[in-house]
Amino acid sequence: MRISYLRFDLSKVTGVTIQKAYLAVNLWMNMGATGSIGVRHVPSDTWGEYTTTWNNAPPVSQTVYDKNNTVAPEGYYFFDVTSPVLASIYKKTVSLALTPEDGREFSVNFDSREMTSLGRRPYLAIVTPNKAPTVQITYPQSNAVVGDVVTIRMSMADEDNDKLDLDLEIDGKLVGTLRQTTSTSTTYNWDTSTVPDGTHTIKTTVSDGKTTAQHQISVIVNNQNLAQQIESLRTQLTRTQSELETVRTERDALQSQVSTLQTQKTSLETQVRNLQGQVTNLQNEKTDLQGQVTRLNTQITNLQNEKTDLDAKLTAANAKIVQKDNEIVALEGNVYRLTNELETMRQDKATLEAKVANLNGEINGLEKTITEKNIKIQNLEANATALQEQIDGLETEKAALQRTVLNMTQTIAGQTSKIDQLQNLNSQQNATIQDRDERIESQAEEIKTLTTEKTALEDRIKKLQWTNTLAIAGTALGIVGAIIAAAAYIKK
Repeated sequence: MRISYLRFDLSKVTGVTIQKAYLAVNLWMNMGATGSIGVRHVPSDTWGEYTTTWNNAPPVSQTVYDKNNTVAPEGYYFFDVTSPVLASIYKKTVSLALTPEDGREFSVNFDSREMTSLGRRPYLAIVTPNKAPTVQITYPQSNAVVGDVVTIRMSMADEDNDKLDLDLEIDGKLVGTLRQTTSTSTTYNWDTSTVPDGTHTIKTTVSDGKTTAQHQISVIVNNQNLAQQIESLRTQLTRTQSELETVRTERDALQSQVSTLQTQKTSLETQVRNLQGQVTNLQNEKTDLQGQVTRLNTQITNLQNEKTDLDAKLTAANAKIVQKDNEIVALEGNVYRLTNELETMRQDKATLEAKVANLNGEINGLEKTITEKNIKIQNLEANATALQEQIDGLETEKAALQRTVLNMTQTIAGQTSKIDQLQNLNSQQNATIQDRDERIESQAEEIKTLTTEKTALEDRIKKLQWTNTLAIAGTALGIVGAIIAAAAYIKK
């Protein structure tokens, strides 16, 4: 065993006077093992039940508040933890730790809160001061006159919910008992004919095993004139019943009158409510009419103001019309001038378009020439490729002949004349290869020249296209500027 952590909720004992607090843990050790286990306070309550490890476990107090020196048989062991509980009551939570206290580690087991049996889980036992029970004789009242059989009623209570023992005495003699009860009331039937008339005492005592409480009253027993008293009471009861019947008849008559008056009252209240409703409606109509009159006066004033404003605006509009007529005359002159300029621009545009058409014709001719040159270049490139293939074939034949010459030189030393012929053939083939190389170089120069001419023609076409684009754009911009100027004058 190294250390075990436990945490308990103290919210239910807040405000309770605590005399003692005990940690109860069901412990048992392996066969033959012994050890001393102590309990310490854990100041921190933030440790996690499933996340606490040896490395992150919270520190425990230096003080060992209680310990059991030997844990041998299995069972509940109790540790006094009053001090840490009192120190943690304000937090409503207390954390405790079980630690080995004899300087060595050993194996010990105890049940946690996951144990299915409630009788094996750890718990915190809180001991509070005992509160004395209370008892009272609720019937009969003290100094009451009683006779015949009297039912004595008693009530008792204990705030600690302890079981109670109750004794009932009459004139110091025990006449009834109740043991280990949790009831809050009980009764006893006392036959007063067994005692002489006069004053008698009734006392009840209750105990919770620690403290006691009692209540005592005195009553007067009178059984001599009981029969006469009963007859007198019966006569009084008959007379009272007759008077009660009369009162009931008068009550019924009064109730009838009250019902009639209530009906009349209800009718009058209904009429009053109707009249009040009519008055309210009339007042509302009056308010609405006054509001309408006010709104109409406001509208008349607004219309008069609007008329004045409209008259002023009409005068200003007439002046603006005269001014605009003068401006229109001036604009018409500007429009005529701009129309003439626009016509001139259109003629210039036609001239430029004719030039552009001529340039396009020239471009088409140049493009045709370029196409023909490209075809010629492609043919020359094809011829060059064919010649290169022939050269490659001749090179291959040359290599084969050289290998043959070498073989023949090594194997037939005496065939000198044949070797000379072969060398002559080789020289002729070399001359043919050289001639074809020169032809290829000539064709390559011609391809280079044609490529240069093609590039020059393409540059000339681009310049002509750019000149044409600038001319068209300049013409279009001039036309658009004239139109915008004319529109601006007309808008003014």
